[in-house]
Amino acid sequence: MVRILSDRVYWIFVGLVVVSSVVTAAPVPPSKPTVYSLLIIQQQPTFLADTPAKVQAGSEDFKTYRLTQAQVVKSRTVLIKALRQPNVAELSLIRSQSDPVAWLEENLKVDFPGDAAVLRLSISGDRTDQLAIIVNAVTHAYLQEAARLEGVEQAKRLAGLEKAYEAGQTHQKRP
Repeated sequence: MVRILSDRVYWIFVGLVVVSSVVTAAPVPPSKPTVYSLLIIQQQPTFLADTPAKVQAGSEDFKTYRLTQAQVVKSRTVLIKALRQPNVAELSLIRSQSDPVAWLEENLKVDFPGDAAVLRLSISGDRTDQLAIIVNAVTHAYLQEAARLEGVEQAKRLAGLEKAYEAGQTHQKRP
């Protein structure tokens, strides 16, 4: 009985030594903290369609819409607008970049976790306080750009409706 127990202890000890040597031989690099912003997108803005329409999750249109939104977020227009915000422009992290727009393009990650209708903007790094300010600025700039584009499209639709109305009025006046 003592011999069996000591054999088991020996093999358990050998197993632990092997496992610990494998773990120490392949250390896991520490991951950097990540700061992120989440936006829920359920309805397609009208600047992406001729008429306002509900986009169904899982449809091809919705997949295209999500890819478009990811591109809008990372567009130079949105990134420059975010970087020009005074509280962002003064950050040491931004001032230390030779090309802040290129740095932001490279480091900003945009995805849809779990293939859902949630748009996630994230940046990983050590200066989480500054990264949070940057992610919030990009989120704000994206929402402003979406609202601006929506307004432009609404103005175009209104002009088209007014033109159609006037054409209809002209038709009614003719005998």
